[in-house]
Amino acid sequence: MSTRDQTARQRRPLRAGFTLVELTGVLIILVLVAAMIIPLVGGSSGILSVDIGNGEQSAEAIVTQTTMQSIRDTLISTGTTTGLWADMGHIANRLPRTIGQMFDSTAPVAGTPSFDPVTKIGWRGPYLTQATGTYPDVTTSDWNARNFSATYGATGDPAMIDAWGNPIVLQVDFDVDGSITSLESLDTRLVSAGPNGTIDLDLTDRRTEAEYLAAYQNQLIDDVVLFVGITE
Repeated sequence: MSTRDQTARQRRPLRAGFTLVELTGVLIILVLVAAMIIPLVGGSSGILSVDIGNGEQSAEAIVTQTTMQSIRDTLISTGTTTGLWADMGHIANRLPRTIGQMFDSTAPVAGTPSFDPVTKIGWRGPYLTQATGTYPDVTTSDWNARNFSATYGATGDPAMIDAWGNPIVLQVDFDVDGSITSLESLDTRLVSAGPNGTIDLDLTDRRTEAEYLAAYQNQLIDDVVLFVGITE
């Protein structure tokens, strides 16, 4: 290397880091990659490929689905992870009634045993540890009018918030006496109220994944839904 080249190299300023334009470009690429990956895992995870009208998912839907996936992973076994469903011995009436109850260290359902390391059965919560918000006070706001009721949580419960600022709810259609049929347990799902902030999918709505997607595409509802995939 010549003396001139060495001098020019020494005078060349060092970059301290990425520019704002470069960082923005990286973030856009990450969102696009996530948009491609999430629908691919939908077949096995229960995530529906909800789009924004042109075959693409909104960034809010992607973020919300990712949060819902993490909740689902604690509910059922995924890969090498044993979830709450297995811990409950696949007994549906032991399932938590709300997401808030998944933050409890003790079982929310009376009669549920504590975890037995031999049988691998029993409650070993909390199953969720990092809340991203709290469940609203439905008695003093319009939350109840938007179908956020005590069915989905008590005021102040720890909650997981969707990308639109609303709590994600767990829909399990228990009977009045706390029992649940096999068919009802199959419909267990996580629901985000979506862009309009109102839960359109009723707790007792027996819509299948395909029927839900058709309703979404026909703009009848805008909820983001993840069927948990509980099987007997």
